[in-house]
Amino acid sequence: PKLVDPILEGQSDIVVGIRPHTQRISESIFSRYAKYKIGIIDPLCGIKAYSIKTYKKVGFFDKLDSIGTELMFRSYKLGFKIIQVKVNMNDRKDVTSRFGNIFLSNYKIFKAMFKIIIKIKSI
Repeated sequence: PKLVDPILEGQSDIVVGIRPHTQRISESIFSRYAKYKIGIIDPLCGIKAYSIKTYKKVGFFDKLDSIGTELMFRSYKLGFKIIQVKVNMNDRKDVTSRFGNIFLSNYKIFKAMFKIIIKIKSI
């Protein structure tokens, strides 16, 4: 309900979760960039909701392998309303990140960030 209700009630086009903390250095850097550019505190939080109107206007979900963040940045540039809500996260039960070890995961996140920076400038 925290994610979907603002969209159903017409208060927002996108709702982005804010995790209690970030995990990696690359996430912290990406978060600072996103906060400066579009006011989003936790752009890499995988807990997001998008209105159908947003999806239809932007036309795709994630071409840049950016964990769903590309749609959020493009939508902001197109004037869609984005709000943020705090979300609770359970501690990880497994020890392996789906992004790989610390070096690989940071690399993937930096790569996605740079793709977004370059792509969004062209909009």
